[in-house]
Amino acid sequence: MIVLAKVRACSAQSLGDNGRTPETRAYVRGGGDRPFEGRIPDNASWDLHGLIGVNYQLSHLAIQVIAERYGEQKMVAFVLAHYRGQGADAALTEVLGIERQDFERQWAEYVRAKFA
Repeated sequence: MIVLAKVRACSAQSLGDNGRTPETRAYVRGGGDRPFEGRIPDNASWDLHGLIGVNYQLSHLAIQVIAERYGEQKMVAFVLAHYRGQGADAALTEVLGIERQDFERQWAEYVRAKFA
């Protein structure tokens, strides 16, 4: 599947190889005008404060944490559900059996650990 192949390719890339990592690390560690609050970027905040590159990397890490904690099949099922028109919150509940708030907490811990 194309989705799985793309995620695997991105997941295989280490943070050190990603050109967005220095900016994302600084943001997560509290550098910049706006502190990291542990919220997954949404459409409304995508390019606020010039964080588009950071938000791409943070969003990728949300998919990566699904693959690592729930398995690749669940990750693909989540992405497909979302692409088929299901909202992210509903897809999280249906596919992973978790509410957004709980997933966001897991993801934020994961992100902080990656950039500590």
